[in-house]
Amino acid sequence: MSTPVVKNTVYLITALVGQKSIAFVYFTILARQLTIEEMGLYSTAVSLSLIFSIFVDVGLTSVLIRDLAALLSRTGDHSKEEQELIGNTFALKFFLSLIAFAILYFGVRVAGYPEAVVRLSWIAGIIMILDSTQLTLYGILRALGNLRYEAYGMILGQLCAFGIGATLLMRHAPLPWFLAALVVASAFNVVWSLSVLRTRFHVPFVLHLSVLRTRALLFCAAPFALAGIFVKLYSFVDSLLLARIAGVHAVGLYSIPYKLAFAFQFIPLAVVAALYPAMSSAHAESRVKLKNLFEHSTIYVGMIAFLIVSILVVIAEPLIRTLYGTQYLPGVGVLRILAVTLFFTFLGYPVGSLLNASHRQNAQTMFIGLTAALNISLNFLLIPFMGIMGAALAALVSNIFLSMGGFLYSPKLVGAPTSHFAMSILKICMSGICAIGGMWFLTKPFLALTRLPAGQIVHVVVLAGATGAIYAICLYASGVFRIEVIKEIIELFRRPRGTVESIEEL
Repeated sequence: MSTPVVKNTVYLITALVGQKSIAFVYFTILARQLTIEEMGLYSTAVSLSLIFSIFVDVGLTSVLIRDLAALLSRTGDHSKEEQELIGNTFALKFFLSLIAFAILYFGVRVAGYPEAVVRLSWIAGIIMILDSTQLTLYGILRALGNLRYEAYGMILGQLCAFGIGATLLMRHAPLPWFLAALVVASAFNVVWSLSVLRTRFHVPFVLHLSVLRTRALLFCAAPFALAGIFVKLYSFVDSLLLARIAGVHAVGLYSIPYKLAFAFQFIPLAVVAALYPAMSSAHAESRVKLKNLFEHSTIYVGMIAFLIVSILVVIAEPLIRTLYGTQYLPGVGVLRILAVTLFFTFLGYPVGSLLNASHRQNAQTMFIGLTAALNISLNFLLIPFMGIMGAALAALVSNIFLSMGGFLYSPKLVGAPTSHFAMSILKICMSGICAIGGMWFLTKPFLALTRLPAGQIVHVVVLAGATGAIYAICLYASGVFRIEVIKEIIELFRRPRGTVESIEEL
């Protein structure tokens, strides 16, 4: 892997870890200070901004990255065609922003959401527009082959939100101000990326609207838009349906286990950043090489996933009690279900990389679309009877469907799975189950730790460490985990050739 690609990958991974860590700490503080209803309103407004943001971008950023990178490779400098491409993209996004904002605000009112959600929706709309703008500006930097400034912006923007939010908490500010903190953080990223592009790279920004280019952009963006809509729907529609069917109190309870479970999603994203170009190269060279890479990467991701699953299942109750208080204990069962969901979510990343690297992105889009439809249907069916547990079960079934659909399709690309692969996945699952089962018998001795100073924290840490240790011993005893595995993982990150244009495409 070339030096610029290595640097960009390191910048991106470091920024993701830093951003997620700061966001997690801020969310924890926020949850401890706000009421469950206020957390529900906050999470609903954030979900609205995330879902409707795809209608502002409609895949234009992915097309801009691809076409701009191709232009720069041919010309090596800023050209009139580049200026028109950037200007047309932003002019188009300006009109789409107005439409999306109107649909968001009036759609929430017509759908019958509580008045408090309607009042917050206009702030969510501002966040939506700013986030979509920064996405495209950072996309230009990615096309230029420089992720360093995006990494800086991600960290600084999150610190900005944290600092403003913490100040507002100390002053006991009303809820809308905490969303305003996100507005300021998003605005910072827009100003930061725009200033970097103007001063460091001298990128021209002149709005330019051409009917022919607009048609071409929308036509090329359609597959990306469709996939993005499906992903947003099955990722965030549960919160919106909970708010509509069960109320914002349910959203507040659900937001805590959801945040805890999916805080680790940056791990497969980081792995895929190296895996996707490696699979693309292997697809062009050898089907056998592609098969080996797919199976080995899935085993590695599976080992990491079930480690997190087993730990979260064991520490769910003391973790929620320690971090968020007893008022969120109804979310313990939800966290355990979402933890299991995480295993199938992780496995879906290597499958998705395989399909995309093999030019089967249409199949991937189809699977995501079917998953979104299944998820929405299950939420409508289960939430009225089971509340937040219904939403968690809908997420579990949907992610099983998505990952299994990809696995059933994969033999068309790499042939039938080897017996080693099938046995390794089975051994990983059995090791995790043994770790969870073993800790049920060992939990009582650890309860004495809660009587020590900072006992709850010690309890959580020791339980997590013991669970991880049992899991590792079981993996090693079963032969799945070996010292050679570490060397293979290192080699995996050395193999890839090429660049990753956009993490959203992975």
